[in-house]
Amino acid sequence: MTIIDVARHAQVSTTAVSKVLRNAYGASPAMRAKVQAAIAELGYRPYTAARAMRGQTYTIGVMLPDLHNPFFPQILDGFTDHLRDTDYQVLIAPSCCNGEEAEVKLTEAMTDRGMDGLVLIAPVSPHSHLE
Repeated sequence: MTIIDVARHAQVSTTAVSKVLRNAYGASPAMRAKVQAAIAELGYRPYTAARAMRGQTYTIGVMLPDLHNPFFPQILDGFTDHLRDTDYQVLIAPSCCNGEEAEVKLTEAMTDRGMDGLVLIAPVSPHSHLE
């Protein structure tokens, strides 16, 4: 299913659907309601890989050194609370226990997935790699 299907169902243009999905300027409240109803009725979900090719995934990676230490989940809670009313999703990865090489590989894997941001809390990787 694509935005073309949503546009046909809502009887609007694909540009209108795109504006609603991006919460962009130029879509009237009535049009937004129409498109959102079509999205709900069809069960449409944007294809993340297509978004990534356009340059934005709405994904932020967070690497935490120790999920058992109560300090780090509190940081994560604050981070996710701040993003709650946005379109961003948070992907969490533990960076502890496997050392610098494993953290470098994990950082590269998250970067390769085209995340919009990457937060490393207490990293062990060399600063030159992180730049």
